[in-house]
Amino acid sequence: MKCVVLSSTVPDPRMLKRIRSLKKLFSEIYLFFWSRTHGNGSVYNEIQGVHHFEILSTDTPNLIHRFFENKKLIRKTIDIVMENVKDISLIYVNGVEMLEVAKC
Repeated sequence: MKCVVLSSTVPDPRMLKRIRSLKKLFSEIYLFFWSRTHGNGSVYNEIQGVHHFEILSTDTPNLIHRFFENKKLIRKTIDIVMENVKDISLIYVNGVEMLEVAKC
């Protein structure tokens, strides 16, 4: 069974703990995240056995810029997910921006 984790930011320690818990339940975990940190300094520390895909983005606080950037990131994330994962059993979403990706 395959689980996809979608995060609109670099996973923080709380998210990493959830990913480790999901790893116990699923044979394959795929993590897709945007490289945003919002200034919190989070860095993704690779979890063994988790396929991860970092999609480059900016940390701009400008809402208008982020709106347009989100549209591009959503499309890019959908393309990467569709290309790399088939037969998904569960999608875990962290960040409302990723809901549109989960719909596809």
